[in-house]
Amino acid sequence: MSNLDMNKKIGIIKELLKQIHRGISVEELKTKYSQVLMQISPIEIPLIEQQLVKEGISIDEILKLCDLHVALFRDYLVGRELKDIPNGHPLDILVKENDEILKLSEALGMYITSISIESDHNKLNELYSKAFELAEKLYRASRIHYQKLQMVVFPYLERFGIYAVPRVLWGRENEAITKIRRLRELLRNRGMVNEIVEIGKAVVSDVSELIFRESKILYPAIWSIFSEGIWKAIYEEFKEIGFAIKIDSIWETHENPIYPWQIEKGLDEQTIERLPSEIKTVALSLQQGLKFDAFKLIRDGYIDLDTGYVNVDEIKGIFRGIPIELTFADKDGRVRFYTKNRFMKGFARVKTLLGRKLEYCHPPKLEPTIKKIFEDLKNGARDYYEFYSVIGGRIVRVLAIAIRNDRGEFLGALEVVEDITEFVEKPEEIKKRIMIL
Repeated sequence: MSNLDMNKKIGIIKELLKQIHRGISVEELKTKYSQVLMQISPIEIPLIEQQLVKEGISIDEILKLCDLHVALFRDYLVGRELKDIPNGHPLDILVKENDEILKLSEALGMYITSISIESDHNKLNELYSKAFELAEKLYRASRIHYQKLQMVVFPYLERFGIYAVPRVLWGRENEAITKIRRLRELLRNRGMVNEIVEIGKAVVSDVSELIFRESKILYPAIWSIFSEGIWKAIYEEFKEIGFAIKIDSIWETHENPIYPWQIEKGLDEQTIERLPSEIKTVALSLQQGLKFDAFKLIRDGYIDLDTGYVNVDEIKGIFRGIPIELTFADKDGRVRFYTKNRFMKGFARVKTLLGRKLEYCHPPKLEPTIKKIFEDLKNGARDYYEFYSVIGGRIVRVLAIAIRNDRGEFLGALEVVEDITEFVEKPEEIKKRIMIL
């Protein structure tokens, strides 16, 4: 990749810093030093920057290289097939989020290097504080970015029969997130410096590798496969998850959104031929080819619940499986529906309650309270009420929630009863059982 040794590369970066200090723009530097910069892999730049920190060059000065590094990294990774992506397009957002993630990891790596060599107590406090702040930002940005890939982009690839690459990427993304989370904890608690340095280096390396894999393999694939309708659906779902960067422009298309289950045929030979070689290799070797996932989501008798499609039997089973009790009273205050489940038995609920006035389902002394709660929910004075009670020795949380349609019209009130006894009486045991996903 390069005929230059590390000392010469460090010398080149030092000269670039001087040029930046004089006000030379990133584009000018790319043009002026293009031949020399081609001999330095963008992946090597964070390592060089960490060496500069050890030599005593201030982090603030070195951070001026970030824009150049991001520009070089993008030129190095993004080929002709990813040119002319519209501003604000979902793929443009993913690329720019990677730019932000790269900057954060690069800066974090430099602050960790400074922590490893600094002896002044006051300066160390400042370095730890700044490094922790960067680790928090990196964790949030990475998590949001990876969630959009895992929950929105990957389902389309799987529909087309490309499942090995998403599974590998997801595994590596989880490894990176786990390391960032651990690094954040170590910085918060001022852990062992050697461990901070070791995990810090791993984080910088993992982030760079993931950006490489996304830019060289994933993005060219989805850019060649996905239609405008698919991108429309992706854009809408991205907004549900959130963004790791500020969105300055809105991307629009007149196409209707197309979701994975609406795709009815696989990729043709011409499209497959345009896929990155890595995906074709995996498809042919590990997967024995691309097998279109023809699962039919919508069937006769299924009810559209806006967030999914189920039949009546499935709805009944779902309610039996939910570990809470629900009771619904309509806009006239009449009980219309309640659930029974396998996990708890709260307030007495029987079919003779159906059609009864809501306030008559409670003791006379509570009737004025129930009426007021219902009226407050109905007229919008409150969105919900929260109470705690004891039933048969079990501690329960009770929520009374206003139910409205898409137009904001009041449909009724929902009572939710949840058994929280374990959470109250055995909090430490519950904490031990927490699984971080």
